[in-house]
Amino acid sequence: MNDPEVPGQPPDQSAEKPTDQPSDSAGRPASITPAHRPADDTAWTTTGAWPGASDAGADRAPSTSGRRGPFEATLFDTNLPPWRYVLRVWPLATLPTLGIATVLALVTQLFGYEELFDQNQWDFNIQSPALLFAEIVIGAPLLETMLMAPLLALLRKFVGRRWWVIGGSALVWAIMHSLSVPIWGVCIFWTFVIFSAAFEAWRPRGFWYAYFVTAGIHALNNALAGLGLLM
Repeated sequence: MNDPEVPGQPPDQSAEKPTDQPSDSAGRPASITPAHRPADDTAWTTTGAWPGASDAGADRAPSTSGRRGPFEATLFDTNLPPWRYVLRVWPLATLPTLGIATVLALVTQLFGYEELFDQNQWDFNIQSPALLFAEIVIGAPLLETMLMAPLLALLRKFVGRRWWVIGGSALVWAIMHSLSVPIWGVCIFWTFVIFSAAFEAWRPRGFWYAYFVTAGIHALNNALAGLGLLM
């Protein structure tokens, strides 16, 4: 039975008020428990990219825009089998690069710098098609994709925007290739934009998804370049 209220005395506030608010395992209201944000179109994990690295509890950074255009939608759509993604994105890497190389070749001829495209300065075994295939279609994509992973992980620690990370990775690879042949770095900058973006798109699915998808696009691009060298 409830105690009668004493006139002039405020009601007893010690009794707990019932609440329907859920709580976590520590007894805290769920409203103050950090919410887990899904890896959707507006967020992306910023953890490292080595095999076995966990993305649990990772900080997330917004993408560069809230709405994607056709190019971004194609590049970051991973709701399809990996092999279909490779075939779908490969032209995005190769066709613009062919256009860039063609324009550069015409410009160098116009100004008398044809030697920039002289095949003798390219360190490839064009006399042995089998060795050339093994070198640029198998070896280079596998090795360079493995080296790309820690580079992207490092850039994500200091850069908050996805496209800056991707562009930074492509710039580093362009500079590295330019150390061998200067014009080479200019030609392949765009291809490494696509390679880096593909790796970032598939990284939430797992390291090996990102690794082999990126290496597959790289291999197809190099296969076409190898045919051009042999011809």
